[in-house]
Amino acid sequence: MKRLWRRFWPWLVLLAAAVGLSLLWGCPIRQLAGIGCPLCGISRALLAAVRLDFSAAFRYHPLWPVLPSALIAAALMERKRPGSAKPLGLTVLFLTLAVYAVRLYLRDPVVFP
Repeated sequence: MKRLWRRFWPWLVLLAAAVGLSLLWGCPIRQLAGIGCPLCGISRALLAAVRLDFSAAFRYHPLWPVLPSALIAAALMERKRPGSAKPLGLTVLFLTLAVYAVRLYLRDPVVFP
């Protein structure tokens, strides 16, 4: 468990810093580039899912059920055998970037202000 924590704590710190910046100033990528990032809408999607508003959750981000599930699966896979979650991570990264490209092409209002 210590080895797993040592491996993931920098990412958790980075995630906490990004969440803190987002709460203070909004999305830093949107502030700099004028468009949302590949994960734009995921927080709103998860909050909508908690409220059981699944249609809104899919409107905010179509991969909302995949991303948290993949994080949990990756953590469990890494715990069993270090390095085994890399293919899962690459698959999720590819899916996220593909969905982002489609959202940019369609000028999704969640991504474009």
